[in-house]
Amino acid sequence: ADIVVNENVLKSDGTLKDGTFKEWTPIGLIDASFNEYPYTGTFDGQSHTISGFYFKENSARNIGFFGYVGKGGNISNVGICDSYFGAAVLVAGVCGYNYGGTITNCYNAGSVNGTEYYIGGVCGENIYGKIENCYNTGTVNGSEEVGGVCGCSYEGTMTNCNNTGNVSGTDGVGGVCGRNGYGTITNCNSSG
Repeated sequence: ADIVVNENVLKSDGTLKDGTFKEWTPIGLIDASFNEYPYTGTFDGQSHTISGFYFKENSARNIGFFGYVGKGGNISNVGICDSYFGAAVLVAGVCGYNYGGTITNCYNAGSVNGTEYYIGGVCGENIYGKIENCYNTGTVNGSEEVGGVCGCSYEGTMTNCNNTGNVSGTDGVGGVCGRNGYGTITNCNSSG
């Protein structure tokens, strides 16, 4: 079934409502001492949605439904709606940091806000990973490497992805991908 974590997190314009919300703890992380705890399992949302994620801490990193997906990790078939993610680095609706994992058939319809870099609607940073058949309709705001689908992709692949959300930043900003380093982007487009 669809899951609601908090109700009515966003206003109709995509900004955060006033109120008290239960804060989300992302799945998979890199802690303050840079110890790595990636998610390497398989998550299949079976085409359901999860609504009402809330996270707001300006110095945090690796923030999203999943904070850190590692090699062999697979995230598929889930939509993130009516959610607010606010942090510093590696912030996205579905996955903050994807290192060698696969994200398939996922979308973000929430608000993603980063004070620094690697900010994306679906994925903040994609290194050696795959993002396939994903899209973003939510607002994405950051400073550097900001993208509607992915903030930064390095030697990764992005296929059949789309953005219709508003994307803003100061450097390395793109409708689909903010910055692509030696990766492959195929059949992707943006009208945001």
